[in-house]
Amino acid sequence: MMVALGILLRIIAHLFLLSARTRSCRLFSGTPWLPLSVHPPREDGECVAIPTTDGQFLSGSFFKHTTRKRKGVVLFCHELNGNRFGVAPYVESIVSAGFDLLTFDFHGHGESLHSPGGYPTPLVAVDDLADVRAAIDWIIGKTGPEIRIGVLGMGKGATIALCAAGSDPRVTSVILDGPPPERRLFEKNCWDALVRSSRSLVNTRSPRYVLLLGKAVLYTISCPFSILKSAWQRRILGYWCGCRFVNTVSLVKSVRQPIFIVHGNVESLTRADQIHAFRDRMAGRPRVWFVPRIAKRTHAGAAFEDCCRQITRFLADADN
Repeated sequence: MMVALGILLRIIAHLFLLSARTRSCRLFSGTPWLPLSVHPPREDGECVAIPTTDGQFLSGSFFKHTTRKRKGVVLFCHELNGNRFGVAPYVESIVSAGFDLLTFDFHGHGESLHSPGGYPTPLVAVDDLADVRAAIDWIIGKTGPEIRIGVLGMGKGATIALCAAGSDPRVTSVILDGPPPERRLFEKNCWDALVRSSRSLVNTRSPRYVLLLGKAVLYTISCPFSILKSAWQRRILGYWCGCRFVNTVSLVKSVRQPIFIVHGNVESLTRADQIHAFRDRMAGRPRVWFVPRIAKRTHAGAAFEDCCRQITRFLADADN
């Protein structure tokens, strides 16, 4: 009886892992397609090689400030499937405001062809944060330990920048350009909505209140299972993909640096209410700038110029 039970459990475990492997291959065997804005290489930046802890080098470009005095350095983290030249629309406004700018290709992107996991993944991995730390080490080695470092992230790079700020105190400020929703980072807090809706007895009897109450109770019950599911995805899928994923939720909660979120009001991947929910879950309630009539990949026109002015103003304020 015990032998038969052991064989049955072995078969179930094998099928479970096989299912996990099939899912991971379906998710990560090829780089997911995303509609990116392709920018030509810039020749006005200094080409640099950033050493990493695994003995490889990340390809980067360094743009020097054009003012008399340097105010700090901005590190750019590009989006999934992108490269370091995705920073092109921001270069002039950042360097003319007195900041140096370092942009680099993550492992498996652009000219940094070597990737420990074999290919880039849509989730934040330990190797992504190691690349950011290597870039920060390079900046400090070039400018000195007292320099103020702001991190500008776009798309997945925004999530990486936020996680880097939560794990590295050398980051002094963070700018997020169109951060994507990732698991519980953008979940709406139903209990807060209930508190706002229960100011009168009439509201508590409305169908909307009953629906919110049901969602809140369901979320509370399913919360432990969601945590277990996230842990399973990080470990099992990471095992089959050859990399380790980070717990983005815990790192985001650790961020204490000033944060500025830029979001286009016609963004298709992330809704405005998700950005607000994301903001409400973070310490310090970061500033959010909704750029009118602009999407994340529309880097032209008066609206984007206004966006650049807001970013440089935030960087200047964060340094004071």
